[in-house]
Amino acid sequence: MEAGHCCPITMTHAAVATLLHEPVLARSVLPKLLARSYDPRFAPWQKKQAITVGMGMTERQGGTDVRANTTVATAINGTGPGKAYAITGHKWFLSAPMSDAFLVLAQAKGGLSCFFLPRFSPDGSVNRIKLERLKDKLGNRSNGSAEVSFDRAVGYLISEEGRGVQTIIDMVTLTRLDRAVSSAGLMRQALARAIHHAQHRSVFQKKLIDQPLMLQVLADMALDVEAATALAFKLAASFDGRDDPDATAYRRLMTPVTKYWVCKTPRRSSMRRWSALAATPMWRRAASRCSIARFRSTPSGRDRATSCASICSGRSSVRRKPWSGCSPESRRQAAASSA
Repeated sequence: MEAGHCCPITMTHAAVATLLHEPVLARSVLPKLLARSYDPRFAPWQKKQAITVGMGMTERQGGTDVRANTTVATAINGTGPGKAYAITGHKWFLSAPMSDAFLVLAQAKGGLSCFFLPRFSPDGSVNRIKLERLKDKLGNRSNGSAEVSFDRAVGYLISEEGRGVQTIIDMVTLTRLDRAVSSAGLMRQALARAIHHAQHRSVFQKKLIDQPLMLQVLADMALDVEAATALAFKLAASFDGRDDPDATAYRRLMTPVTKYWVCKTPRRSSMRRWSALAATPMWRRAASRCSIARFRSTPSGRDRATSCASICSGRSSVRRKPWSGCSPESRRQAAASSA
């Protein structure tokens, strides 16, 4: 699995939830988002059979605090949902800059708002989006992110002015789900490669997989993979229970928790996979931001303490040492083999 395609596909899938806040626009855009083909042409989205969507929220001066954004949106011909606005400013991170359109946040007269910003203007010319530079993210080059500026780029308001965070958070939530699922998949791939290597590598007249300490390491990795997969799929199932209050509460509480835990767990991969795995904890907000989202999901201090206790009781945060679980005889054998 090439990790570079995960970001644009994830955001294209997640954008559906945000676009549904503007039904008129959604009726035209969603069939192209849900198409099972890829249209590589550089053309207005209306003329393409399928499109991808990126996202731009973060700015230099605000970082994760998007309410401090300074990018402004000025109404062109009337205000309100679906209306065109001229957007001027910058984004420190624009995910998947090769996309056909972007969901961005900008300050309108009524406050921070969410906009659909296509690659092309209504007159057919290229929209006024300038790519300043591509980001160098831990050597991760197949998954592009860019620093960009807008000079009266034309975008269309989604939902009401001042409801930008509430509108785009639906997209953010779904991207966190996909980050968890894809990270579990990358972990499974790394485990398969590690087992294959251990089965064919000989060390001190034994296959590496027959060395007790290495077997302990691989078993520990396998447990992490199984736990990450089960946790990610349980979270995914809660997204299907829209009318179930328990599923809704679980989804709201566990989405940032699952994204945080699964994305921080991957390890022992090849360098190319490591660059993809290392970027996932930061993508769709770092651990501190996920922690804030987690605490906002419960209304009071007592509820927070109770829910934290119930989560933490499932597994200790202290990782086992490689020697734990090995008998004294196994340790002596491993030490003798290493001598």
